[in-house]
Amino acid sequence: QREVYNNEIGIIEPATGKYTTLYKPEGKRFVGQINLHWNAEKFLFTQSDETNWKIFEMNVDGTGLRQISQTPDDVDCFTPCYLPDGRIIFTSNAPYQSVPCWHGTQQKFVANLYVMDADGSNIRRLTFDQDHDFHPFVRHNGQVVYSRWDYTGINRIFLRPVMSMNPDGTSQKAIYGSNSWFPNGLYY
Repeated sequence: QREVYNNEIGIIEPATGKYTTLYKPEGKRFVGQINLHWNAEKFLFTQSDETNWKIFEMNVDGTGLRQISQTPDDVDCFTPCYLPDGRIIFTSNAPYQSVPCWHGTQQKFVANLYVMDADGSNIRRLTFDQDHDFHPFVRHNGQVVYSRWDYTGINRIFLRPVMSMNPDGTSQKAIYGSNSWFPNGLYY
């Protein structure tokens, strides 16, 4: 359900605790998954509407709102992150595949990672997994870390390793949590 949220993006003044609404979407739409640009002048975020989840960008002063992702209505885009070269890495359900335990259930598609130019053009898929790849974030060395729901392990319930790759999708590897039996899932 895409229209059951009541949230907004706001600013809290640390010294006074004063809260100011920066952006509130129309209706009851989700807005979140914020990623601040390295120069702290703008940020990316995810917003839902009646058709899908989209990626938007806005200046930190509340001006310059623009939709970046341009996909068909049946494709969701979410959890965006700026790359050092100006492109954007994000998560999408575009492959329309599911993990075996979901049996291809409608609206339960896995997410893989994609990259696009800052204007939403030149979308290219980076991961090709049966499992979820989500929550990308750029490390200090330029590599991308992300979470994976690793369905191939025996302990599928908890196995959510932290993965690493280059921004072009090469050199994918687990950096923490692989083969772990500790009962937790690692996200964000």
